[in-house]
Amino acid sequence: MTENTSPQDVLDFWFDAPGGPEYGQKRDIWFKKDDGFDDLIRSKFLSATDTALAGGFADWEDDLHNSLALILLLDQFPRNLFRGSDRSFAGDDRSRPVANKAIKAGAGDQFFMHQQLFTYLPFVHSEDLADQARGVELMQSLPENDGKKESVDSAIRHQEIVERFGHFPHRNDVVGRISTAEEVEFLKGPNSSF
Repeated sequence: MTENTSPQDVLDFWFDAPGGPEYGQKRDIWFKKDDGFDDLIRSKFLSATDTALAGGFADWEDDLHNSLALILLLDQFPRNLFRGSDRSFAGDDRSRPVANKAIKAGAGDQFFMHQQLFTYLPFVHSEDLADQARGVELMQSLPENDGKKESVDSAIRHQEIVERFGHFPHRNDVVGRISTAEEVEFLKGPNSSF
């Protein structure tokens, strides 16, 4: 239930609890389609995600770690909960200002690499070119580790797609856009969707 969901519940679920075996580590499940994982998010955080999407939890923005939990509820969880629906992107517009506030509050200095990554992803998920440029810049600022190159490369790939088409063609069907012939051809190829 939303009333019982704390920012720490969200963070511990996504990143593992401090001291846990996966805390501070990359988790493969984050970027894979997995119905079981999506169902687990649904059972634990659907109500909280709906509340966040409706404008709730604004007070979470006032604390750096709490704001990361809100970013997850707005930017990441909808992508798991509402795959194949325009609701997947329902929190995108609100997540960027929350991320901006977190960045200004020191996310780059106070968060470990993967917390920074999820703070920066709202810009990579945007279909705005200025946001895309910011997303690449932010990913390039990540601490050096074996996941940085993959994150930077992915951000650049997102940016190239938005530069080429003005948006992400793989979203066309779910947001009601008609794909051009060039987009249809592009979507047949590898690395055309995320």
